[in-house]
Amino acid sequence: GLMRLRLATMLLALVAATVPAWAATTVSGVVSDTTGGLLPGATVVLRGVATGEERVTETGADGRFSVEAPDDGTYLVIVRLPGFSEAARTIVVEEGVAVGEVAVQLEVGVVSTQVSV
Repeated sequence: GLMRLRLATMLLALVAATVPAWAATTVSGVVSDTTGGLLPGATVVLRGVATGEERVTETGADGRFSVEAPDDGTYLVIVRLPGFSEAARTIVVEEGVAVGEVAVQLEVGVVSTQVSV
């Protein structure tokens, strides 16, 4: 009846509140150039090393990014911005362990077809 349904709903809400296993870990950081200038609009890819699964985001006006890691494991944080060399960092995500802020510095890219005389 209605009473049983209400109890089941309450129980479900209780279980959902006490099981943090579904909670993804948020990986956040800041992207800057070698002079310390913040870089908005950089593409940030979070790639699971074991799964190959990717989550993509962009840095905001303050050069900051935030992206969710769906599972525990080792991830590559790959940062791309036109005119700069691609940068990558390896991070390990473990449940209950805070991931420190990922600081990525991009160097001005050298176009490989350019020949310096």
